[in-house]
Amino acid sequence: MLISKTVLSGLALGASFVGVSAQQNSTRWPLHDNGLTDTVECFTAFSIYNHWGYHSPKPGVLDFENGAHNFTSIMTLAKEIGLYMIIRPGPYVNAEANAGGLPLWTTTGAYGKLRDNDPRYLEALTPYWANISKIIAPHLITNDGNVILYQIENEYAEQWLDEETHEPNTSGQEYMQYLEDVARENGIDAPLIHNLPNMVGQYAHLLKIQNIWLMYNRTVTHGPRTSPTPPEMSMSLAWTAIPLAGPAMSVSVLQLTESISHILLYLRLPTHSNAYHSTQPSFMPEFQGGSYNPWGGPQGGCPDDLGPDFANLFYRNLISQRVSAISLYMLYGGTNWGWHASTDVVTIPQYGSQITLNGHQSKIIVTDFKFGSKTLLYSTAEVLTYAVIDGKEVLALWVPTGESGEFTVKGVNSAKFADKGRTANIEIHPGTNNVTVSFMQRSGMSLVELGDGTRIVLLDRSAAHVFWSTPLNNDPAEAGNNTGESPSMAYPPANKRPVATKTNSSNPTPPAPNNPVLYVDENDIHVGNHIYRATFPSTDEPPTDVYLNITGGRAFGYSVWLNSDFIGSWLGTATTEQNDQTFSFSNATLSTDEDNILVVVMDNSAHDLRDGALNPRGITNATLIGPGSYSFTEWKLAGNAGFEDHLDPVRAPLNEGSLYAERVGIHLPGYEFDEAEEVSSNSTSLTVPGAGIRVFRTVVPLSVPQGLDVSISFRLTAPSNVTFTSAEGYTNQLRALLFVNGYQYGRFNPYIGHQIDFPVPPGVLDYNGDNTIAVTVWSQSVDGAEIKVDWNVDYVHETSFDMNFDGAYLRPGWIEERREYA
Repeated sequence: MLISKTVLSGLALGASFVGVSAQQNSTRWPLHDNGLTDTVECFTAFSIYNHWGYHSPKPGVLDFENGAHNFTSIMTLAKEIGLYMIIRPGPYVNAEANAGGLPLWTTTGAYGKLRDNDPRYLEALTPYWANISKIIAPHLITNDGNVILYQIENEYAEQWLDEETHEPNTSGQEYMQYLEDVARENGIDAPLIHNLPNMVGQYAHLLKIQNIWLMYNRTVTHGPRTSPTPPEMSMSLAWTAIPLAGPAMSVSVLQLTESISHILLYLRLPTHSNAYHSTQPSFMPEFQGGSYNPWGGPQGGCPDDLGPDFANLFYRNLISQRVSAISLYMLYGGTNWGWHASTDVVTIPQYGSQITLNGHQSKIIVTDFKFGSKTLLYSTAEVLTYAVIDGKEVLALWVPTGESGEFTVKGVNSAKFADKGRTANIEIHPGTNNVTVSFMQRSGMSLVELGDGTRIVLLDRSAAHVFWSTPLNNDPAEAGNNTGESPSMAYPPANKRPVATKTNSSNPTPPAPNNPVLYVDENDIHVGNHIYRATFPSTDEPPTDVYLNITGGRAFGYSVWLNSDFIGSWLGTATTEQNDQTFSFSNATLSTDEDNILVVVMDNSAHDLRDGALNPRGITNATLIGPGSYSFTEWKLAGNAGFEDHLDPVRAPLNEGSLYAERVGIHLPGYEFDEAEEVSSNSTSLTVPGAGIRVFRTVVPLSVPQGLDVSISFRLTAPSNVTFTSAEGYTNQLRALLFVNGYQYGRFNPYIGHQIDFPVPPGVLDYNGDNTIAVTVWSQSVDGAEIKVDWNVDYVHETSFDMNFDGAYLRPGWIEERREYA
């Protein structure tokens, strides 16, 4: 093997500097090329997950070609701009993704417990695992590529059946060994790593496999990755710095917000590393870089909790504890477009910004630091960057405003002020073969010139934040965009509205036996809103009620109609995953001579993480109640267009649910209505009188001038005491979906959550053409519902990036086959 542990200390062969990486979830950014520009100036590498479920819409089918499913452009572009990569392809990734990134067809129970050595599960994952290894192998650093590390699984803690006695869990060990063997067989000869959660001791002896480096994620929250904060709070925390004893320990105690009393001490990283993996590099693959926003959390999360001052203290402190490399989680969280999110989080998952720490900070102090041909003997100011320009060294040092600093440069014995502004009070102390400069930093920038022309730039923090060292080369080639037409995929026709006939469930939570299996995943339906249609005969003594038990994940909900009469809803809460209740037929008209029709529309919030991925979604029990004995004669389920044979491979398989508008493609560019009701151009709201579902659609042209980076978002609001009052008395008891050029880019549940802003990137939006905007509004109240939809321009900057690139391949239009699913 050509690569060794020095990779982790420098992210390059033989280097000896600290590697800094950051995570981006590529599936949350359909246009891959854009996101990489964030990392060029700040990091030496970046990390991505690969999402098995995104690449595999059904058993035996893999898509690494259509649209963002083709991720090879990430690796090639990263190499071109000089970034190493850490690839984390699962097969389970967690990531607050739907089922943790597992294909939703594996959640039926037919593949066993999942994430173990069950032959059914191994057979299911092998095509993906072998193929993705083959795709990544040519890009490994061992093949002159830029992928330096390959992660197997994620946060897997199944080594011991009994931690105290170390009774081995053979199935977990064999599973991890199998993943290693298949990766090696398919060309992966770079180091393998595994990420353990939170440095908890019980996970430390995870593997007997000696060829996988064990790394630990580390957050400043209590428990596995997130604090148990109440639903109205974002998943982040308030924290306080308190001096502690011991030079190797972090100088802080982290305390959770408000009523949360749990306190977690930062661990002595060298002590922990020596105890559990002394022969391996110290690498933190998921250090705190943000926090996710759950249902019920505030709009925008809590960005003030994790920001520049937090980073200044904690990231630098890792250096003092001899951590070789860190990867921040997250750099860019992206958007949970479609149904990518797990049941825990809203459409915009990750945040991190400002915090005030009352002066506490960490510093990285260098000695014998080489810059060009010069040596910085020591400096109490931190090194920001350096460059050699016209044969002369330029070194940038920075300290906070009002702090003093001192440095000594070897090989030159004089210096002078080189500017008149003097934003620092400076004293020069010549030596025999060196010169020492002491200074008190004010705001701004000062320049000191040494006797041989070397320049030392002194910056305060605000000035440093806008000071860059631009890499230059002699390559005359200009960067450009290369686009092409993506391959098409042909699927066989599917049954358009299947009758539920399966009588035995493979799920570990069996449904009631009085109906066929109504779990959606066992009927090849997996995401979004689902529609059930049941019939039962008319009788002399008809039923009076229906009892329903439905599971849909946190923040799910459902509504029920009998013979087109609304009989009630479960509105949902931020924490409730299952609901059972009895709905009366007193407000409906039962048929006396024809079958009665019961319709249930449910919102499948998502599949749970880890072992919870097997928790069913759908109706567990539906029972008619009354003076007689009753049973349903037939159940039908409306699925997404094509079911597992998706008609839209570019956006599939997590983009569309089962609503009529989605099945027939009203949300897609190019759809033409046979008939539709015109909404007045003077109307400021979209309304649904009573309980029901409507779709609203418009086409909006954009023409963004060349050279401008324009950030565009949509704002959805509903009646409340802080937004507006409905003139017609409509409510906010609704669920809305925002579609932009066919992509579902916003789930709006104002009764539960507080997210109202939904940014949409270029590529999904056509910045120089027509854009199809559709909004489905599901009123769960007999009083009706109302929302307002507005555009926001969040910022405008000058840019050299071509925002008007040809992204048509990301926005395929409507096809005639959609009509078959009406």
